[in-house]
Amino acid sequence: MALNKLNLIFTLVTFFVCMPLAAKSVLFKSVNILDIEAGEFIKKQDVLVHDGKIVQIGKIKTPKKVMTIEADSKYLVPGFTEMHAHVRPSWVLDAERDRLLFLFNAFGITTIRGMLGHPLHLKMRKQLENNEITGPRLITSGPSFNGSSVINQEQAARRTKAQFEKGYDFIKVHPGMSDAEYQAMAKQANQLKFDYSGHVTAETGILKSVELGQGTIEHLDGVLEELSRRSGNQDFSKAGFFGYGLTETIDKKLIQHLAKELAESKVYLVPTQSLIWGFVSPENPATTAQKLQYKLMTDSVIDNWKSSRRRIQRNENYSKEKVVNFMSIRLAFLRDYIKAGGRILLGSDAPQVFNVPGDSLHDEMEWMLAAGMSPIEILRSTTIEPAKFFKREDEFGSIKVGKSADLVLLNANPLKDISHTREIAGVMTRGVWLSKADIDNKLAEISRR
Repeated sequence: MALNKLNLIFTLVTFFVCMPLAAKSVLFKSVNILDIEAGEFIKKQDVLVHDGKIVQIGKIKTPKKVMTIEADSKYLVPGFTEMHAHVRPSWVLDAERDRLLFLFNAFGITTIRGMLGHPLHLKMRKQLENNEITGPRLITSGPSFNGSSVINQEQAARRTKAQFEKGYDFIKVHPGMSDAEYQAMAKQANQLKFDYSGHVTAETGILKSVELGQGTIEHLDGVLEELSRRSGNQDFSKAGFFGYGLTETIDKKLIQHLAKELAESKVYLVPTQSLIWGFVSPENPATTAQKLQYKLMTDSVIDNWKSSRRRIQRNENYSKEKVVNFMSIRLAFLRDYIKAGGRILLGSDAPQVFNVPGDSLHDEMEWMLAAGMSPIEILRSTTIEPAKFFKREDEFGSIKVGKSADLVLLNANPLKDISHTREIAGVMTRGVWLSKADIDNKLAEISRR
């Protein structure tokens, strides 16, 4: 009995120590603030947060009854947005929810776009808005539109209207619809001004999808297929994983023109390079799984991830040389697309194969650096640009009076080195503060599981 009581006390102490602090008023003192639009830090400013909003910026006399965060020589940036996240319906019902939502927050993510919606997510979105549960803001699709869930044009239009009326934020497009079904969905969605984003329907193709008004294209889906078609290929039966099987049919001299064409269309791409690499990397998955960040996931999840990569590596068409060619084509396209002014939103697709929620977005930043984006462009692609895409830039995405207090405090300047986004001293989501001690304690607790 005494031992049980001791265990209960320890559990409660751990819970309260690791709880984020929802102070009514918080003052950041003498911090360098990122002006995300100007692309520079404003030095030694104070930022006052009250009831989850930024209420004052400048030189501020410390008010009474305020929690003060001494932030001299630190850097305050807007909270990050993960534009391709997955929120499993079971998270709404079990303890897994709190753990995985915490991981997003721990790595500076204060908004996630849920890319596979469920009716339970509408309730979860409201709970997060009201701080009834702690975690990033949730922007959620409805249940997927795909070849199984859509059976004809009329039903596609009805389903579009029904999801809009239920209050979902957008439609998630998966493969499998016919072109006629996709166009019926798009027509109804456009009339309702209801975003549809995701994969590319094979019959429709990337160019027509963009022309019809698809909001984002995920994973560069349809890019390699279009390059292969323009190179004269007519057999797409072995296209495989996002065009992996088509690499030898592609004339690389055509990459620049397609990249420029898509850049001029003003579509947003969410490349998810970290996801693609997680699947196709030639590294032994057992070796990958030994890396420190994967201790944050359960053994069953890691086992599933290892199996997913092994299935790809055992495919008869798999080789290291093909992987190198596949990734080089993707990177060449991205470089030309970015150089032509193409619009990128940062998303990694987490949790997915070797993508730990939160952590993987920082990997994606490194991929975008390799693709030619500057640190400030990368930061915009995960802060103000997503807010503009959602038409919610008055709510979040930058550090301004009146906006939600979604903030990341860094120990080093990310404009000098984008990897400094990992040097987190604390995260604030809608006014709820997670200190570095909170984060470290909880991460250590999760890793010990």
